Amino acid sequence: MRIFFALLLLVHLGLLAWGIGGLAEFLWQGLELGLQNPLYPPWLQLAHWIVLLAGGSAFLAGYLLLPRLLLPLLAGAYLALAGVCAVETLFFLEGTAKYFAIAAEYAAYLTILTVLYLRPVDQKGAAPE
Repeated sequence: MRIFFALLLLVHLGLLAWGIGGLAEFLWQGLELGLQNPLYPPWLQLAHWIVLLAGGSAFLAGYLLLPRLLLPLLAGAYLALAGVCAVETLFFLEGTAKYFAIAAEYAAYLTILTVLYLRPVDQKGAAPE
């Protein structure tokens, strides 16, 4: 389980970094990181970066500061991520692989939440054995 939690930590740090970079590029037009999706309108691109920041922050805050709230924080963040992903996939993305991607994303959310429900983090933020 410690490896699982270490992977979750890395993934959510990655989400946070991606969100920070994308939001910075979105806000400062001279900054070119190549993170913006030209298929998305500005309102959706902004929502994309905000929910990525929320997802990464929710895990870190829950795991490091508020372990008893990790599951509800992450469930809320994943709900927001899933909603934005649905809008992106159904209305803006192209090709048929987008359906596999959304299914994989939703499966990952459900798997992570199920594992956290069955093996919660203790009150000190330590991953279960």
